Amino acid sequence: MRGQREEEDESAVEWLKLVLAVVTLVALTVIYFLLPPPEESGAGVDFLRACLPNIITALVVFPVVFVVLRPIRHRDEDRLTRLIRNGIGATEAGVVFPDDVSGTVDFVREIVAKEPSQRVIDIEILAFTGGTFTTALLRDLVQQNPNRLNITMRSIDFSLADGSRFPAHWEREEAETVERLKALCRGKSGLQIWHYPSFPFLLGLAIGRSHLLVAFPCWDLATGRLADKSLEYRYFGRSSRTEHLFDLFENWSRQPGQVLVHEEPGP
Repeated sequence: MRGQREEEDESAVEWLKLVLAVVTLVALTVIYFLLPPPEESGAGVDFLRACLPNIITALVVFPVVFVVLRPIRHRDEDRLTRLIRNGIGATEAGVVFPDDVSGTVDFVREIVAKEPSQRVIDIEILAFTGGTFTTALLRDLVQQNPNRLNITMRSIDFSLADGSRFPAHWEREEAETVERLKALCRGKSGLQIWHYPSFPFLLGLAIGRSHLLVAFPCWDLATGRLADKSLEYRYFGRSSRTEHLFDLFENWSRQPGQVLVHEEPGP
């Protein structure tokens, strides 16, 4: 976001320079034609008359260069952006967010904001309880984008899963999250809440079919349970090199044995 603001500021300064150059060009041209004839002017006016054509020529060159080179520079910048994105896909390193879901909030908000205002955006979440996704991300996202989102939350069915593998408070947290999500999305966002019968191999969030954030659970070897700690999320844009990650996320989000526990009509 900071880079985008800096680019916008730089663009505004460039346009301001162009406007000033054009205004100065017009003003000097008018002054040139208003100068008295040589037989009625002194040495100072003659010097000014000699300099003005060169100054006007220089000012003409600036707008021409600006108009011609600016599209070329933008094409180069677009090419650089594509190379960076391809590099991310090639290494499969993604953009890293080490601070769990809360670290992705601004990034996700920016992705949603860039979508056309009339487009309904599908957000699918694969979670343990959905608590962090709801409090850190969805609460503000739904409020800021009324009637634009269809949210699907998939979390553990603690009545079926082996509870000895999870931190003890997760079952209560999941039940509270369901009620919180219902209240949050009522009349503002489409919502489906699914429960699946066992823990997932990966967690994450998909925005439409083009954006994916994924994290991989860890075991707490001292307790024998899944670790209750912040995870590292990585972002991937869809490409031929990352297609398998999107397929993997979709496969686990369609885990057999799921039950739809709540549905709120979407926009």
